[in-house]
Amino acid sequence: MPCQRCQSERVALINAKCADQCYFEVQEKGLLIERSGYPPILEGLADYKFIHIEVCLDCGQLQGTFPIAPSTVREACGMPSEDE
Repeated sequence: MPCQRCQSERVALINAKCADQCYFEVQEKGLLIERSGYPPILEGLADYKFIHIEVCLDCGQLQGTFPIAPSTVREACGMPSEDE
């Protein structure tokens, strides 16, 4: 599949099995969200035991659908919504 930005065919796919050895950290509106163990399930990035990254080797663009909503990140990390 070509790069979303430059249409290059030089897109590297990295699949890494990390099972319960994953560390995930992100700042969300001044709150540090950390998770150790299995990766959070985030479409296009991770699903329970695997990390998935696609990056263009010509322009450096990460492939996928972005942005990922803060509520999606919080839910994937088992955090309460901002309303709770």
